[in-house]
Amino acid sequence: LVGSEMCIRDRYYIGYWNALNFHGFTEQVPFIVYVATTKRLRDRTILDTKYRFITLDKRKFFGFQPEAISNTRVNISDKEKTLADCLNHPEYCGGITEIAKALWNAKDEVSMEKLVDYAITMRNSAILKRLGFLLELLQINVPEMLMEKIRANLKKGYVLLDPLEEAQGNYSTRWGLRVNVSEERLLEGRSGF
Repeated sequence: LVGSEMCIRDRYYIGYWNALNFHGFTEQVPFIVYVATTKRLRDRTILDTKYRFITLDKRKFFGFQPEAISNTRVNISDKEKTLADCLNHPEYCGGITEIAKALWNAKDEVSMEKLVDYAITMRNSAILKRLGFLLELLQINVPEMLMEKIRANLKKGYVLLDPLEEAQGNYSTRWGLRVNVSEERLLEGRSGF
């Protein structure tokens, strides 16, 4: 909350791991408050709470709304933008296994079409590659037309499934990914919490 007050003059929203928790997609409570903003701000600690400021390009700064938390209104990324942001930066939400769990928990609460549209708007093919791969692996039922839309917007080249892990593992030519996390670990989250 203090983080939002620090940014009140600037555009901001609370996102990533904090938003996953706020929306009920993870039981994990992060020790850091992740604040997305269009202005470069230094990370800081206030009242024993660490604030991490993630500077976003203006074209990626959308998909949030004010929410009431402890009698204060703060901007928080909506459900779909939270997932898109986390797929963009797995390092700000506990890695790809946490995202896989969140995607599974969110599958009945989010608009997959809106999520895909957000990912396309953000213009980072890595988001779509990770999303398509996880939707197939987790066997989340989405219309084939939507999967085709994802595949039509992929760029050439490979990215790591999880940038927090070592660059090892098999390549998925279908999704343009280096799958550096075992499928078993990714599927563990389907049991929920």
